[in-house]
Amino acid sequence: MNFLSMSATDLIGIGVIVVFVISMGLLVLTIRNSGKIKKMNLKYAKFMKEALPGGNLENVIDSLIDNNDALAIKTKEMSQQISAIKKTMAFCGQKISIVRYNAFDDVGSDQSFSVAILDEFDNGITFTGIYARDSSSIYAKPIEAGKSRYALSKEEMQALEMAKKEYRERV
Repeated sequence: MNFLSMSATDLIGIGVIVVFVISMGLLVLTIRNSGKIKKMNLKYAKFMKEALPGGNLENVIDSLIDNNDALAIKTKEMSQQISAIKKTMAFCGQKISIVRYNAFDDVGSDQSFSVAILDEFDNGITFTGIYARDSSSIYAKPIEAGKSRYALSKEEMQALEMAKKEYRERV
């Protein structure tokens, strides 16, 4: 069949059929797509309802931004507090050691002792307790930069060195 030899009525009929078939195809696609859109809308509504307490994504995002800003401020405050604590801690007794010994041959059980307590800068004090059968004495000597202006006993020196060494091993 030749399109040139067809009458106008036949051509219009074929055109109507073609338009009808195309319309039916588009109708089927529209129905199918509207079903998919309905499913997506249901999933979206469920997501918004379950995932968002306020049900409004913009409000949730604003809330998260506000929380983030508050956390940043709190983090800065805590960092400042930690810095202040570190500065204070430098002057606290951090290096501590004790040496027990017999000050006299006739006294047993290591009842005498020397204790060293130092800060981060090796400033502090030594305590020495000397135990004898009939008496007991306690002496304290200041320590500055790891040294004392008073003569230190062998045990006091040992306590100082142990305190520094143990601190270095811990840090």
